[in-house]
Amino acid sequence: MNDLPSFKETFDTFRLIGMTTDLFRRARQRELLQYGTNPHQMAVMQILFKLGGSATTAEISSQLLRERHSVHELLMRMVRAGLLRKINDSNRKNGVKVEFTEKGLKAYHQARDMKDFQNILSSLNKNQRKQLRRYVKSLFRASLEDINGLNESFLSEILKPEK
Repeated sequence: MNDLPSFKETFDTFRLIGMTTDLFRRARQRELLQYGTNPHQMAVMQILFKLGGSATTAEISSQLLRERHSVHELLMRMVRAGLLRKINDSNRKNGVKVEFTEKGLKAYHQARDMKDFQNILSSLNKNQRKQLRRYVKSLFRASLEDINGLNESFLSEILKPEK
């Protein structure tokens, strides 16, 4: 078993990770504004692209580790914004999927580069970035195990070994 960190070490680390995440998110949000999208929408578009261009709410929510109703609301906002459209799911009687519109696909292709985040990561050398990913994956795995019962196939994809 690992040594338990002190309260101060735990709090300081938690706070530092949280503040760093907030700053990453702000940088990404600033970058995405010029394309008329935001980090939440971009996360959906990345998953949708990865899944072949169409997906159900359940498929997207499992990839995002978000509640289905929250993802549904986000998808409906994206439909209203003209980034996605609803289509019938031929595999399910009353099933619905979403797919890219031309506007959504254009926004995805314009915004998929993460220049600001690349610049931030460039402050670390290649070995440091690899080590950072290893540490973050360890924390990610421990967090999932603590929460319990999350999608194993998603977990294995996220945590696959570095090359």
